[in-house]
Amino acid sequence: TVPAGLAVGSILECVMARKKKKTNAEILSDVTEKLIQKISDGGLLPWQSGITQRYTGDNRPHNPWSKSETTRKSYAMGNALFLQLMGMLNGFSDPRWAGYGHIQDAGGQVRKGEKSTQVIQAKPVFERGEDGKPVRDEHGQKIVRFYGYRLLNVFNVEQADWPEGTLPALATDQADRPEVERSAEADAIREAYCRKARVGYVEKDFGPNESPCYMGFSSGNREDRGRVVMPKPDACHDERLKVTANWVSTLFHELGHSTGHDDLLNRGLKGYSTTNKIDYSKEELVAELVGAICAAHVGFTPDYDNSAAYLEGWLEAFKGSPQLLHESLKLADKAIRMILDHEGL
Repeated sequence: TVPAGLAVGSILECVMARKKKKTNAEILSDVTEKLIQKISDGGLLPWQSGITQRYTGDNRPHNPWSKSETTRKSYAMGNALFLQLMGMLNGFSDPRWAGYGHIQDAGGQVRKGEKSTQVIQAKPVFERGEDGKPVRDEHGQKIVRFYGYRLLNVFNVEQADWPEGTLPALATDQADRPEVERSAEADAIREAYCRKARVGYVEKDFGPNESPCYMGFSSGNREDRGRVVMPKPDACHDERLKVTANWVSTLFHELGHSTGHDDLLNRGLKGYSTTNKIDYSKEELVAELVGAICAAHVGFTPDYDNSAAYLEGWLEAFKGSPQLLHESLKLADKAIRMILDHEGL
């Protein structure tokens, strides 16, 4: 019912307000607030779930039925890492995620009551000339003016029933590997990354007041892009780090910091300061994500403090700024791919 005397223009304004599309910022907020809510509801961080998953090759979250070759290999824009975390929180060990229609076309049926997970899809808006046709560059490629975001609902394949033979099995053999083998893989990843990225690395005897760290400069070889310093596992005063899983996740945490060097992913570490709460929180979250996901990649579950205070401290800086959390997811995804796959090196 329209009140008497309401102008036509006002009516149109009301209709347009109801149909107004969400901004990119609002879409980012919608997605990351769901991650924050899921963590808060469950009372744990994703890597505290005990799920260990690979994060390279076919084990990175992907849609094998997508029309996009990129998405068939891995979701982009931080969506892969977002789905990895949501999978951990929900107890999914399968990296395959797809829309309802894709799953149905592939022979599966999403079970009644299952809730979807939203990811962000970027759609390019092209520059157009006076004739309305897309403007192309000197290589014949359409010039992108900007990207608009939209939300896509996807399900993990474990949320669907599959008739026998319709869903190819994935090899998951790392859970039964001995600790020494998993530790050796972590060391091999560290050695290969440090060599290719020219990041120095040293293990030493630590005193009671020393901590693992990444130094963004080197007093020795000037070609080093900083140096990661770790305690010798058998000579560490910090009892928490003597647990292999925690030592490995701390190693990857510090390697994660190193990817932010100006010559690598350039996260502005020169201006990094613990007094700037936003920058400090974002960089520490990036390193935390790198440490946990890379540790899970080689088969370790970090035994972090499960207290409510720790959980609340981790979320505090991001509850009011979900866009910041999404930005951290994108940065962490790039850092993880650089360490594991040497992307960008």
